[in-house]
This record gives sequence, structure tokens and C-alpha cells, in this order.
Amino acid sequence: MKLNLSLGFDVGCGKAGVPSKGSFTAAFENAISAGMGAQKRRMGGKNGLASIEWGLSLQIVEQDAGLALNQRYRQKAYATNVLAFPADALAQKQGWLGDVVICKPVIEQEAIAQNKRLKSHYLHMSVHAGLHLLGFDHLNDADASAMEALEAEVLLGMGIANPYWVI
Repeated sequence: MKLNLSLGFDVGCGKAGVPSKGSFTAAFENAISAGMGAQKRRMGGKNGLASIEWGLSLQIVEQDAGLALNQRYRQKAYATNVLAFPADALAQKQGWLGDVVICKPVIEQEAIAQNKRLKSHYLHMSVHAGLHLLGFDHLNDADASAMEALEAEVLLGMGIANPYWVI
């Protein structure tokens, strides 16, 4: 599986502390591979997303842009850490997974508050968003547990501790 990642930064959004494009690409590739494997097992060996090469855009934004997007698409009056916008079925058949937006100030604040390495938190949110692009969600306890377990498995494979462990 190969991922063509387009990485962009909001105007005025510094790159300090942000992982490299290669690190983001690896996180998304690992999440997508694991997610597709889980879907395949769940669907009895079938997965409708069989493309070997995928496209995905990632935009790192500042607080105002994160707030505006979260208000517009989720009707929430705050900036959130990550937003995932899955492509429609036709675009996915053509190898486009979707778009991801990460709000830099929120990630930085959460990493401090949760006592996590900044790079690890960025990559965790990338894995999380990658699974959302495949249709995984956490709207109920069972789905949340399954998604969190898959995230933890992917992150462990990347040398990142389970972010859901309570310390």
C-alpha cells in the first residue's frame, strides 16, 4: 500500500514541533492498512477499498480555522484536535481517501495537558483520522473500544505507547 500525502500549512502556521511529511505518511499508511485489514476480517474477507495507491490531504491549521471548520461541519463552537472528511464512494474507488485537518494549537495544548510527547500526539491523531476516513467511529461504547484498540495496536507498531492507558 502506498500513500501520496499532500501536506499543507495554514497561513501563519509555523512548522515548529510538527512531524515530518514522512512521519505523517507512515502513520496514515499504518492506520489505513490496519483499518482495511480489520474491515476485511469483519466483512468475511471482503473489503471494497482494494486500491494499492491512495491519495490524502493533510492541512495543519491555526485556532481560528479549526474553530470555523468545526462550527461549519459539526456545529461545535470550539476548535477540535482533528477533523476527517472521507471522500465519497466514487472518489475512493479512484484512490482518493479524503482530507484531514489538524489544529496545531489544540494538539499542542492536549499534549501538555495529557503529558504526551508532541510528535506522538500528532501521529496518534493522524492514525485516528485515518481510521475515520475508512468509516471507523466512536459514537457508542462498542465502536469506541474497537477503534481505540486498533489505534493502540497501530501506534504500538510505530513505537508509541497506548494513548488510552490511564496513568
